[in-house]
Amino acid sequence: GRTGTAVTREAADLVLLDDNFATMVAAVREGRGVFDNIRRFIHYLLSCNIGEVLVMLVAAGVNLPRPLLPHQILLVNLVTDGLPAVALGMQKASEDLMCRPPRNVEEGVFAGGLSGKITIRGVAIGFLTVLCFAAALISTGHLEYARTVAVFALVASQLVHAVEIHRMGARRESIVHANPFLLVALLSSVAVLLAVVYVPGLASSMSMVPIRGQSVLMCCAVAVMSSPVHAMIEWVLKRCFGARVQSW
Repeated sequence: GRTGTAVTREAADLVLLDDNFATMVAAVREGRGVFDNIRRFIHYLLSCNIGEVLVMLVAAGVNLPRPLLPHQILLVNLVTDGLPAVALGMQKASEDLMCRPPRNVEEGVFAGGLSGKITIRGVAIGFLTVLCFAAALISTGHLEYARTVAVFALVASQLVHAVEIHRMGARRESIVHANPFLLVALLSSVAVLLAVVYVPGLASSMSMVPIRGQSVLMCCAVAVMSSPVHAMIEWVLKRCFGARVQSW
């Protein structure tokens, strides 16, 4: 691109503007990093939104009151689908990225069973949140309290999921090194969640009430449990359907 003739540049499929062959390595690395971040972004957003939809559908199916009001759904989307999702799209490329073999150019972003992982995780998040809601409603008989527990459990589950998606491509790298934007996003989301639950004016505006420590521990336990529940569902499906699940 710098010293080549005009005819050569016109005929070439690839033009190096700096005449440095190392640029091709950097370009491949950048492309792989962008592709991984697109998959992280899609994985996170779709699985979390499937979970939110299932919360409403499952509760309606078993004749429970609405676990989330419309403005509470908007709050969940603001806290979880905003900064954390954008931060996952800004993650640095992992150090071993160039050690991978080239992928098939015909593979889409859902290759490698990603669609199945998205669906299974959404199911795990949705059902566990409904269980939290039902448990709080039965134990207290207070609908606003149960809805607050549902919001807390749903947000906590999704934030834990964001950390797990980050670790999928950076197992040996800390979140501070690989994606400091995600750390800031998670802390901001937690701060907003705590504010709308425990600050009186904000809580009343969102139809929520402060929840006790036992309920908080239950929500945090459910958030952590969503990963092993996901693994258990995936194992059962593989045992039942075999290789067909691998490419789903």
